[in-house]
Amino acid sequence: MKKIITVLFFLSAVALTQAKTTPYISVHGGVNQILETDWQDTDPNSGSIEFDVAGTFDVAVGTSIADIPIRVELEYTWRKNDFDVIHTDGNPDQNGSGYDFTAHTLMGNVYYDFSFVKGPVVPYIFVGLGATKVQLNTPDEDFDDTVFAGQTGVGAAWSITDHILIDFKYRIMATADTEYNYPGGILSVDGLIYTELLAGIKFQF
Repeated sequence: MKKIITVLFFLSAVALTQAKTTPYISVHGGVNQILETDWQDTDPNSGSIEFDVAGTFDVAVGTSIADIPIRVELEYTWRKNDFDVIHTDGNPDQNGSGYDFTAHTLMGNVYYDFSFVKGPVVPYIFVGLGATKVQLNTPDEDFDDTVFAGQTGVGAAWSITDHILIDFKYRIMATADTEYNYPGGILSVDGLIYTELLAGIKFQF
């Protein structure tokens, strides 16, 4: 997966050398919620997990293209979500205290800016593909799995100056199913779906 992302960005970089570009860096912070998801293990047990609302932080480098309203970027995002309740079929619910998912995500994004909108605020839409390393932290031991991930979202950027923009966006990020090898078995967790609200700042050169 990492090799595919590297090749795609190399090809994009070659294409962009033929056009006038405006590089930028951005940082965002906000909140996210993982939707309730199902789990199964080899005991066999099954159930679902509910999560607390948590924080999100991302940093990205990218470039816009002067001739067309398209931007491409490489984005790293950090998320940590504590478990709220662990449901096990046929058994009492368990408090999720001491358990969390920590996710490190590398995403290649493509943005379309609605630059025909007049005024300092320009809305946009975007999609992204990449990979995420999801770490399951427990009171006794930590486990991790790296899987495919994708996202889509909408937002708007407000130009404060020619170089500084305030940015707001909403996105949904989804991962493939994850598996964690623990002593005596395998824990499988259905794909995680994150919904997020973020605010940030973008500096373009």
